[in-house]
Amino acid sequence: MANDPLLGGWSLAPILAIGSGAPIGCLDETGAQAFGAGDGKNFFTAENCILTKAVGSGSSSLHANNGSNAGDIGFNIFSNADALQSTLRPAILGLDNGTGGIGVFRGLSYVNVDLRITKDFKIRERMGLQFQYVVTNVFNHVVFADPNASNFSQGVDPTSAGFGEVNVQGNKPRQMQFGLRFTF
Repeated sequence: MANDPLLGGWSLAPILAIGSGAPIGCLDETGAQAFGAGDGKNFFTAENCILTKAVGSGSSSLHANNGSNAGDIGFNIFSNADALQSTLRPAILGLDNGTGGIGVFRGLSYVNVDLRITKDFKIRERMGLQFQYVVTNVFNHVVFADPNASNFSQGVDPTSAGFGEVNVQGNKPRQMQFGLRFTF
């Protein structure tokens, strides 16, 4: 059956990506007043926030992925962003000997499936034709981007009005591509 021109030569290559969420920093721009910071003008001086008390049931995070206090523009990853903001403060030089560290909060989880299907056709001994069909984001599933502070690539800014708000899609919609490859 492997030599059958209709049934042979098929290849299927799915890619499944599942993630529990990247660590999100709680960044605070302190204007170069902290641990070995730069001058505040030519060097970013952001550091992680300090949690003043544990929140929730023994956890240091109110992360819930289903918040509802973001208004009309999106949703909030924290179930109660106001309560969480009240437990955060910037690091204070002379009082703290370090910062909270990245990963106090976790980003949004995600699932994505990509697929590649190929069919090889043998024309002659040294010549062949390969048909390819590639689909990214097979199920057209929206994956939202983690909230970002305005000046930082990965982190939430506790001083912003939209603390924890998500309103940007992090992946691309479904894309399909067909191709033919001639080999000789």
